[in-house]
Amino acid sequence: MIRKDNFSKIFNQIVIPLTLCTLAFIFYFWLLTKDFLIPGIDGPYYLIQVEAILERGEMVYGDPPFIFYLAALFATLCGNVRMGVAIAVSLMISLTCFPAYWLFTRLSKNIFPAIIGSILLVFSPQMVRLSGDLMKNAAGVFFLILSIYYVLLASSNWRLKNYIPAILSIFFTFLTHSLDAALSLFFAITCLIGVVIYYGRESKIHLRNLFAVISSAALLILITSIAFPYHFSDVNKGIAFIEDVIFSSPSNSQLPSVFRPKPARTWPSVSFFEIAYVLPFFIAGFILLIEAYRRKSNDRFMMLFSAIFMAFLCIFPTILGLREWAWRFMLMSFIPISFIVGSISLDDNKVNLIAILIIVASFILIQTANATFLVRPTMSMDTYHDLLEIKEIMTDNASYRIAYSKGWSRYWPEYLFGRRLEDSKVTYLIIPKDAPPPPPFWRLIYEGKTLNLYRINK
Repeated sequence: MIRKDNFSKIFNQIVIPLTLCTLAFIFYFWLLTKDFLIPGIDGPYYLIQVEAILERGEMVYGDPPFIFYLAALFATLCGNVRMGVAIAVSLMISLTCFPAYWLFTRLSKNIFPAIIGSILLVFSPQMVRLSGDLMKNAAGVFFLILSIYYVLLASSNWRLKNYIPAILSIFFTFLTHSLDAALSLFFAITCLIGVVIYYGRESKIHLRNLFAVISSAALLILITSIAFPYHFSDVNKGIAFIEDVIFSSPSNSQLPSVFRPKPARTWPSVSFFEIAYVLPFFIAGFILLIEAYRRKSNDRFMMLFSAIFMAFLCIFPTILGLREWAWRFMLMSFIPISFIVGSISLDDNKVNLIAILIIVASFILIQTANATFLVRPTMSMDTYHDLLEIKEIMTDNASYRIAYSKGWSRYWPEYLFGRRLEDSKVTYLIIPKDAPPPPPFWRLIYEGKTLNLYRINK
C-alpha cells in the first residue's frame, strides 16, 4: 500500500510534470502539423536532412546531428518524414516540463510557482516561434534546462549521480544546438562568480565542483568538435559573435566542409517592445536576488544571479546593433524570464503573490496565442504546386537558379527537386510572376499562378 507522503511525492514530482508534458506535446504536435506544408523558414531543411539520413545514412548539411537522427528514427517508425520531424521536435519541447518543474520546485519550495514557471518556459511566445522557425534551437532547450538543474545540484552536492548527468546534459545540448550549448556553459560560468559572491571564503568546495563540471564538459565538447569538425562548424559562429562584439568586423573564413554550404539568410529586426518586454523581469530579478541573499537561499541566489546575466546577454546584441545576432538571442529571453518567475517564494503574502503570478502568466500566454498565428509555412500552396509542375518540366540534373524568392525558403525547391540550386552555368531560371523579367536570352517555357520558368537560349 502506498503511503500518503509517498503518494504526494509521486504526484508532485511525476504526475504534475507528466500532465504538463502531455499538454505540451499535444499543443506543439498540432502546431507543427496543422498546415499541409511544414512551417517555418527552415522547415524543408529538416525534411532534406532526415530524408538524406534515411536514404544514405548521413546528412546533407553539416549541423549538430541529434535532432535529425531522432527525427529519422520516428520517421522510420511512422513511415512519414514530416511526421517524424513533428514528433521529434514536439517530444523534445514537451520533455522540458520535467527538468523545469523539478528545478522550480527546488527553488521556490512550492508547486504553484513551479507550475507557472514551467508553463511560461514551455508555452512562452518565444518557444512557440522557435518551434516553427528554429526547431533545433527549441529541441535543445530540454537539455539546456536539464543541464542547469544538474549543475545546481552538483555545485552544492558532489556526487556522481549529479556530476555525470550535469556533464552529459551539457554535452547533449551541444549535440543538439550551438546557442543552447553556449547558454548552458554560460550559466555554469556565471555560477562560478555567484558562488564567490555568496559564499566568500567558504566557496572553495563549490568552486571545485563547478570547475570539475565545466572543464569535463568543455573537454568532451572539444574532443567531439575535433573528431567531427564538419558536424560542429557552428563553433565558428561563437568566434564570429565575439569578433562582432569586439571588432565589429567578423572574419568570413570558414572551415572547408564535406557538407553543402548553407545559403545565406537575413534575420528579422528586434523591436523596442521586445526589449521593453524583458526589462521588468530584469528589475524583478534584482529584487528577488537581494531577497534570496538576505534569506540565505543559496540555490535561488545562484539561479537568479545567472538569470540576470542571461537576460542581459539576450538583449546585448540588440543594444550593440548586431542584427545578425539580435533576433536569435532575444528569442532566448524566455529562459531567464521563466527562471525569475519560477524562483518566487510564497513564504509571505501568498494570496497577493499568487494573484501577481496569474496576471503575469496570463499576459505572456496571450502573446503565446498570437505567436501561434506566426507559425506557418513560408510558401503558399499556389507556389508549392507551381514548383511541382516545374519539377516535371525541368530535365534531370539540370541546374537552376531562383530569383526573388519573396520570403519562402530556398530549401523548398531543393527538397522538391532533389537537388540544390546553382550559382553558375544555369539552365533554368525560376522567377515570381510579379518580378522584373530576365534578359532576352532567357525563354519563357512555363507560366504558373505565382512562378514563371525560363530556359536559357543556347
